[in-house]
Amino acid sequence: MDGPTSLVDETAGTVDGGSGALEEPVGPVGRRVEAFSRLCYDGESVVEVVPFSGGAVGVTTHRVLALTPDGGGPNLQAVERPNVTGVEMAAGGDEAQGIRAVRYGVYALALVGGSYLVDFGGVASVDPPSGTGAGQVVNMAMAMTGVLALVDDVLRLAGLGVLAVALLFAAAYGRSRDSYLAIGVAGGDPLCVPASRSESTAATRLRVALEKASNPSAG
Repeated sequence: MDGPTSLVDETAGTVDGGSGALEEPVGPVGRRVEAFSRLCYDGESVVEVVPFSGGAVGVTTHRVLALTPDGGGPNLQAVERPNVTGVEMAAGGDEAQGIRAVRYGVYALALVGGSYLVDFGGVASVDPPSGTGAGQVVNMAMAMTGVLALVDDVLRLAGLGVLAVALLFAAAYGRSRDSYLAIGVAGGDPLCVPASRSESTAATRLRVALEKASNPSAG
């Protein structure tokens, strides 16, 4: 059996074995149905084929097949039709980038908030004790208060730096977001087919095809 990519890219014309003449070219719909028909088991037949910008979904009497040769995952995904729980348009991106953006945003909030909650400058303004024989202690205390006076500024600058990193991760997540068709699977991850939001009509057509396959008498 040819791979899914070759099935999608099959040529339209066929050669007549007797006369050697080309038969009338098969249309795009016919080619898609033929491609999915070749993936069917014995006794299984194609009910409907719905194309999307990132592939095509075929509903058969037994399964739902998703051909996504240009996607980042498998070229062919399949699920038994009774396990399909629904079809919807969705959008998503690189979850790792989104998690990093949230994490660093929390770090930034903690650093900047901490600089305002604890007034290190006020601690630094307290005069150290003085007295006979306490010269070294006084000098150490003054040095520490000088350092404490800078802590607020350091925390704020660090918080702003971490916030900049969080924004970079958020921008990366935003660039990675894309719309897709999600076919829900009971007890498993959904089948995802790249699709634009403008293809909601195709998604509706797929829902109708699933209902038709589930209730042949209603069609």
